[in-house]
Amino acid sequence: MTALAGIGASASASSALTAASKWTLSIKNATKDVTPFGASGNWAINIPTINSWTAKVTAFIDPTDTAQTNLFGLIGTVIDDLVLNVSGTPHGFTGSAILSGIDPSVDAQAAETVDFSLTGSGPIAYS
Repeated sequence: MTALAGIGASASASSALTAASKWTLSIKNATKDVTPFGASGNWAINIPTINSWTAKVTAFIDPTDTAQTNLFGLIGTVIDDLVLNVSGTPHGFTGSAILSGIDPSVDAQAAETVDFSLTGSGPIAYS
């Protein structure tokens, strides 16, 4: 397997977030404990239930990045065309998500950044 450097990755919501420097994606499946009394060997029995996902895109604050400045006004709305591309490939994850958080961070000894938190609304697809 060839390792991929993150430098070529990207994130977009309608248009590319040109100042984005990091994205993370967490895909999960919830489980339900259905262990009956007297379970064999005292082991829990679980079944899969619902899938969910969340994402976070970190960007350097850039007032000229229109994709970024547009997101500042969209808290609580559905982003229908979120794309998180994998570095150096034409592949990535796509889905619809609710913009659930905007967290700017300013530090006198670091670059100003903003985290955009997203909660999936439906499936996330890899292609």
